[in-house]
Amino acid sequence: LTLTAIAILGLCAVAFAWLLPSAFPMSNRLLILSFAIAPILALIKLVRSFAQGMGLVALAQAPHELIRPILIVGAIGTLFVLGASASAYDSLIVSAAAGIIALGIGTLLLWRRLPQSSGAPLIAKPQPHELAPFFGISLVSVFHTEFATLALTLLSTA
Repeated sequence: LTLTAIAILGLCAVAFAWLLPSAFPMSNRLLILSFAIAPILALIKLVRSFAQGMGLVALAQAPHELIRPILIVGAIGTLFVLGASASAYDSLIVSAAAGIIALGIGTLLLWRRLPQSSGAPLIAKPQPHELAPFFGISLVSVFHTEFATLALTLLSTA
């Protein structure tokens, strides 16, 4: 419900900014583009939730933890190798495009793995050895978030 609300509110903010461009000067385009990225990420997390609920743990992690970062690093790396300059606006566009592509790929992979409609309830049967790598990814993610929070706290009190 929360992810759906984030997706809807983000899309509403983008629609509002699109329909009333005079209310948003050119300098606020980064903020408007940021609003567009929030629903994309929320939808990716919804696909993740559906896949995890079906017991497809590896598939659930693929769009956000593998596909999207690979696309972002590939695009920014290509710009770097070509010697092109990239602004914050360009980075947000790359992030939004990578999110849309990852969402599409993740949705397609999930769609192909949906069981045929037999009327029987779907029961997930996760295997502990399949979950261990993703538990590690989750721990690293939590550490990364908490480290940033602690670092900002230390810097603000210094």
